[in-house]
Amino acid sequence: MTRVRRAVAAALASLALTVPYAGAYAIICEPIRPCPAPPPEEPDPAPAPKPRDTAMYRGLGTWVDAFDFSPEFGNARTKPAAVDEMARQGVKTLYIQGAKDRDGGGTGVLSADLLGQFVERAHAKNIRVVGWYLPRFVNPTRDWAHVDAMLKFKTKSGQRFDSVGIDIESRENGDLKQRNDRLVSLSAKLRQAAGSISTSAIVVPPVVTDKINKNYWPSFPWAQLKGSYDVWIPMSYYTNRTKQPEWRDAYKYCTENVRLLRGHVGSSALVHLAGGVGTDSTAKDYDGLVRAAKDSKSLGASSYDYAVTAGSAWATLRKSPA
Repeated sequence: MTRVRRAVAAALASLALTVPYAGAYAIICEPIRPCPAPPPEEPDPAPAPKPRDTAMYRGLGTWVDAFDFSPEFGNARTKPAAVDEMARQGVKTLYIQGAKDRDGGGTGVLSADLLGQFVERAHAKNIRVVGWYLPRFVNPTRDWAHVDAMLKFKTKSGQRFDSVGIDIESRENGDLKQRNDRLVSLSAKLRQAAGSISTSAIVVPPVVTDKINKNYWPSFPWAQLKGSYDVWIPMSYYTNRTKQPEWRDAYKYCTENVRLLRGHVGSSALVHLAGGVGTDSTAKDYDGLVRAAKDSKSLGASSYDYAVTAGSAWATLRKSPA
């Protein structure tokens, strides 16, 4: 009888155990009652979005605007062949005005065939190209049409801009709230349409808006713009500070602009420094610009613009962060 009792007890004990399941989940179940279901598996986390390429903002850059190259604006002193000289001087990125709005004008890119020659020649020389546009904030439909045209622009061989920038400086629209709203809206629309293409905000220098003249552009919408741009380019034109001699120092002006800008949009913000106008820049200015770019850990530096940058300046400008 004792042997029978022991056999029954052993059999019951073995029935009360379940085998491991659902990721080594094991439980001792009471006889007769069903075992509880294993906890649901957590879904795999969504992959992090791939960072957009901002390499085109590194190193030495140079600028070409509509008045430099486009016959539509009565001047063409800078030809596509100038790209060869840019390459010899160590330029890594060409910032070219891809569109310009004017009353009664079209809403496409500027001088499409000529623009395409710049893009193709630059790429052939391993120079990246950032197309930029200056919105007026007077007619949002026209502003977007220009930006959209740059995003969709292709050269005859199918090449595109490597990145697109928005030159944020026009105060033509005197209604501050409307101007800000249109700026924020345009920026958000650009970010969505650009997809994997990086975007840059070419902004009025914060030293002007925060210190020199707080009425210049009050309530500038820094916070609302943060998510729309990958790189920030403060227009640190120290050559414009003739009436504020304390800010005429290129190094001081550039470093303070970067400091204030990062205070608005984040300490890790990526910055490319655009320095003063070449016609009034000195050797000391170029040295200050390059040192400021290095000390502020900016991606690179450039002087405005190519047509008026003295040949003697390039040796110093080539020392910009790479």
